[in-house]
Amino acid sequence: MCGLAAKGENTVRSKYENDVKYEIERMETLLKDHIGDLFPNDVIGNPFIQPEHVPRSEFYQSRVFGLIARSVGKKEMYSNPKAKAAMDLEWNRLRTCGPEKKGAWREDKVESWWDVKRRFNNHPEGPKAVHVGDLLEVCVQKGSELPDTKANELLRKFKGRVVYGGHRVRDQTGQAAMFQELHSCPATSTASRVADCYSLFEGNDMEQADATMAYTQAKFKGTPTFIRLPRDRWPAHFEGIIDPVCPMELALYGHPESGYYWEEHCDECLRKEGFKPIEEWPGCYWQAKHKCFFIVYVDDFKLAGPTGKDGRNLEYVWELVRKHIDFDTPTPPGTFLGVQHRRFEVDHPEKKGKKIRCMEWGMEDQIMASVDLYTELKGGSRPFKKVATPFRSKATRRGVGAPITEGPWIKCPWCRGCFDERSFIKGTGDPAKSDAKAKKLLLEDSDIFSADPKWRKLGDTAMRILMKLLYSARHARPDLLKAINSLGAFVHKWDEECEEDLYRLISYCWSHPGRRQYAWVGDPTEDISPHLYADADFAGCHKTSRSTSGVHLCLRGPWTYCPLTGISKKQESVSHSTPEAEIVAAAFAIRKEGLPSSYIWELILPRKGTDPVITVFHEDNQTMIRVIETGRNPTMRHLGRTHYVQVRWLKERFKNRDIKLIYER
Repeated sequence: MCGLAAKGENTVRSKYENDVKYEIERMETLLKDHIGDLFPNDVIGNPFIQPEHVPRSEFYQSRVFGLIARSVGKKEMYSNPKAKAAMDLEWNRLRTCGPEKKGAWREDKVESWWDVKRRFNNHPEGPKAVHVGDLLEVCVQKGSELPDTKANELLRKFKGRVVYGGHRVRDQTGQAAMFQELHSCPATSTASRVADCYSLFEGNDMEQADATMAYTQAKFKGTPTFIRLPRDRWPAHFEGIIDPVCPMELALYGHPESGYYWEEHCDECLRKEGFKPIEEWPGCYWQAKHKCFFIVYVDDFKLAGPTGKDGRNLEYVWELVRKHIDFDTPTPPGTFLGVQHRRFEVDHPEKKGKKIRCMEWGMEDQIMASVDLYTELKGGSRPFKKVATPFRSKATRRGVGAPITEGPWIKCPWCRGCFDERSFIKGTGDPAKSDAKAKKLLLEDSDIFSADPKWRKLGDTAMRILMKLLYSARHARPDLLKAINSLGAFVHKWDEECEEDLYRLISYCWSHPGRRQYAWVGDPTEDISPHLYADADFAGCHKTSRSTSGVHLCLRGPWTYCPLTGISKKQESVSHSTPEAEIVAAAFAIRKEGLPSSYIWELILPRKGTDPVITVFHEDNQTMIRVIETGRNPTMRHLGRTHYVQVRWLKERFKNRDIKLIYER
């Protein structure tokens, strides 16, 4: 029996090793991406002028490279001394981490999985759930695109990771494990922008840091979980035990619940030192004593606030955090969440001796990576064109409802339009009689193209490109949002017109990869106020006739401008007039950005006495303004049913002291 069991365990282990090899090879395939040349940091001279084009450099003049890493196979992982050393370092760190330095799992409590199952099934209080999973090894090489020289030795480094296989967790019955409905909620990109702008205020500064082995600083509190170690990582005392497993005591990367426990641990530690969570802003904290704004994005920390009279105020705050959380040495703003930050100062045009503090955000590498991905997926047979906008001219588009076809067509003698012959119903006999035979063919353009698997495949390919580009658009390229969201609505019914729109969008990215966002602050706090813009393009989508809501939130002053967020979202129903589309856009802007942001303005933009911070709302449609002022419109009584917007709610909001509605010409 022992021999059969050992043979069965070897079979399971062999299958497990093959699965690990498959997973590593799959990740290696996914990580292979073309790397574009990089751009120098000093291409921008004037912070208020955005360049039309940044020439691609033949040399790597920047320290921010492709932001990708080369996956290392298992064979190289053990044959290359540097790769093996990186993996050994990761294993040693995990085996000695934790408050008691006993590791993320307890190897001194090893036992057979069969004994664990028997113990939990025969629990005095009844059968208890227990989970088991595998540890996976992942090794990558950072800076692999650099020449292998001594100067790049520190940049071309191997990095090892040991993660919990959360995709393959079983319970004691062999079924897929069920987890609690827990999820982490990190800070948003808008919160990061608020911290950047707050650091530009006079006397303020900002630093960022990374938590050291973040998840493993939190205790695992979920269902009792055991882990299997790879065979080549077994300690000596594991030998002779059938299917040895160890109890997991700290949260490990890869487990579905680890993110929540790490976030809970951070929140508890920060509250102990006087950090107060900001309502409706997850991952954001305010330290009232030091007037500092602190955000947590998984294992990335960002701190902004006054430097103090002795210039060490931020250092004092970091020391409070370090009492409970381990992290690297804080550094000035550099690359945070993939966005390149650069701070600089310019002379104030009106006040001699004063400086205007500026911040620059750029994502050239991500933009060019998206262009390279398009070239790879599309074959690179079509050269890009230099274009000024990401949109095609409306004159090149077909009329609303006109079908597209490469096959037989029929021309209508009345409207003079050419239609796919499958868009009609054909039949024989008298249509008025019941014995008439009719054959219903495809009626919609989307039906024609969804029937062709070629378009479904192109839609899936386009979705990969758009999702990669969307991250850059949300963080530093709002000029791409409208085009990306418009195409994203049609990935499930892709056609030739969408293909041309995607080509135009990528051509625009190729033409202007170096466009960046800027913020500048040259006024005292009392002269700075939030401004909210909302607009809509009436029936902007030529296929659905739906309008698109545009939202922009920023901080403004006489010599201040700080962009915080930009949103482009297609409305959920067709609007019948421009004022109706504008009302829907205004309601969306107030609900999503205007009201939630007021919690932060009370902290970083304090006013004297009980005066609230006034958010200025800009609107360019006088009819819409009149409707909001009166609170009623007999011609728009359907709004509550179609767009789920109540005009009376908007009237109440604008009557409050903290929102001011003005007409923008």
